[in-house]
Amino acid sequence: MDIAIMITALVLGCIGGISYNSLCRKYEGVIGVFGAYFITTGIGMLILGISGLSKSGLSELLLVFGIAAVALLYMVYIMIKKCKTVKQRILLPFVAMLIGFGFAVRITLKIFLRIPMASPQKETSVFPKVLINPNGEEFRCEWSNDIRAEYYCLRTGQRVQVEETDIRSGGSPQGWRRGSE
Repeated sequence: MDIAIMITALVLGCIGGISYNSLCRKYEGVIGVFGAYFITTGIGMLILGISGLSKSGLSELLLVFGIAAVALLYMVYIMIKKCKTVKQRILLPFVAMLIGFGFAVRITLKIFLRIPMASPQKETSVFPKVLINPNGEEFRCEWSNDIRAEYYCLRTGQRVQVEETDIRSGGSPQGWRRGSE
């Protein structure tokens, strides 16, 4: 039983990590990342309590089932109030699990491997997609977050990091200009 739960968690983590951004965008307005993570935690605690993996006493079991019940009631509330179609209501537990596991995988990768955690939100970056250096070479934005972006020149292979303070108010780094696109 333990190995089956571990394999299931690994599979859900892989699928959730890959489909995280698209699921978050598709279910935007229905369930958020932390709501999905809360539901995932509740379902996990329910499985933990039912499977008998918890070897502690009655008080821990009551706490596990209490948290699971609150999470499942929250899921029912979301189904009733925010899901517009029957399809959304049926898929909500699965989508919540995928988003929850995807969030866990993404945050783990960010912490241990320092991989930027892509935002599920629509792109509203202050960084332009293209910058042109004083030599006229185009640099395309590879990634950005709230405070910095990395640009890559296809012609030379050079990488440059630009800070948000250099771009603020429609500006560009000293000697550089914004490209079209």
